[in-house]
Amino acid sequence: MMAKPHPGRPSRLPPEQREELLGLLLEGPLAHGYANQLWTLPRIARVIEGRFGVRYHPAHVWKILHSCGWSCQKPPRWGKERDEEQIQAWRNERWPHIKNAKKENRSIVFLDESGFMLQPLVRRTWAPRGQTPILRPSAEGWLRCLPHNIIPSFEPSTRDFAAQGRPKRSPLPLACASFSQS
Repeated sequence: MMAKPHPGRPSRLPPEQREELLGLLLEGPLAHGYANQLWTLPRIARVIEGRFGVRYHPAHVWKILHSCGWSCQKPPRWGKERDEEQIQAWRNERWPHIKNAKKENRSIVFLDESGFMLQPLVRRTWAPRGQTPILRPSAEGWLRCLPHNIIPSFEPSTRDFAAQGRPKRSPLPLACASFSQS
């Protein structure tokens, strides 16, 4: 028996143009004039139309991307201030002291700085399967943050610690990050 040809209309985007499209998408949305690093189906449809003159509905772009091995993914966000050297130094210098706090009957107090963003935290983008992109903040994206910081603080008294059955030693302070002043 001979194989039957697949019914239906031939693709308006030949394989060579699909490969070129994937190269364009790997350049990232910022290279194509978008304000953030997220590929959405309408954006990809506009890139296809602008580059190849072929107009696709965003729902069909999904089929094209899946046939090329791409999927919709939720990328992790990295902080603007992230410094791998400082993280490693913290792990080597501070973490051993923190681990021993329980043996020394000391309490650990965490302070955290919070800010408000105008963008939702959970966003999705398109990328090749198995290659989850990492969102690194751009200067434009950080301009959308409200300039208000909240640092909760409290001063536990030694009496409070004694009432909880802990020795009357001060808690181990834990400075995880530099705090900004607003």
